[in-house]
Amino acid sequence: MKNKFYEFDPVLYPVKLYIVLNPTDGYVKKNFLTSDKKKLRKVVDKNWNGGVYLEIVKKKSDNGFGILVFVETDDFTPDMVTHEAVHVSQVFWEWLCETKIGDEADAYFTQWVAKCIIEAINKQGNGKI
Repeated sequence: MKNKFYEFDPVLYPVKLYIVLNPTDGYVKKNFLTSDKKKLRKVVDKNWNGGVYLEIVKKKSDNGFGILVFVETDDFTPDMVTHEAVHVSQVFWEWLCETKIGDEADAYFTQWVAKCIIEAINKQGNGKI
């Protein structure tokens, strides 16, 4: 299934996590802007073999800010989830201008991101992780 995003709220932080699996370019542009209110650059590239792409965004429907994770592959593995969750955490802490992150805070946030990615993949029915 294309063109559905999953929204997750960490509650403790002023940012949400949006996960879109195998999105079309038009769908993403219809629902999100970059954090500086510009249109998102082209996401789906016919020469790209899949993977993950991150962008800090503003959701058009409620002006909420968050990190949008595009997952463009049907064979996402546990090691890829872990890898991408670390990247999301890095973007998140940098966006909050947080330089002195405790190891435990970072570990819990990264764990939460990985859980959200797995939940989105499992909900979409592209297999189970």
